[in-house]
Amino acid sequence: MGFLGNIKLIKMIARIAGDHSPEAIYQVHIVNAPWIFAKLFAAVKTFIDKDTRTKINVYSNVPVDCFREKLDPSLLPKEYGGDLAFEVPTPLDARKE
Repeated sequence: MGFLGNIKLIKMIARIAGDHSPEAIYQVHIVNAPWIFAKLFAAVKTFIDKDTRTKINVYSNVPVDCFREKLDPSLLPKEYGGDLAFEVPTPLDARKE
């Protein structure tokens, strides 16, 4: 099976999985994504069902305006434009414990 055959197989598996998997996600927002993730997602998203694809948002920064539009400010930490007094930990903070 050549390269094109592998792509057809991946598309078929993605279609079957999408047709038989329940939709449980309303929206996904990935923030501060590295540039490589955005590039990889751009390549992979062609294999994802259109309805699911529109629910996934990838940002290389923190889109404060978008968050305030889509989410209740009482649920957002202050550093993301909300009213919640919660400090979002970074990976380095996790090592301190």
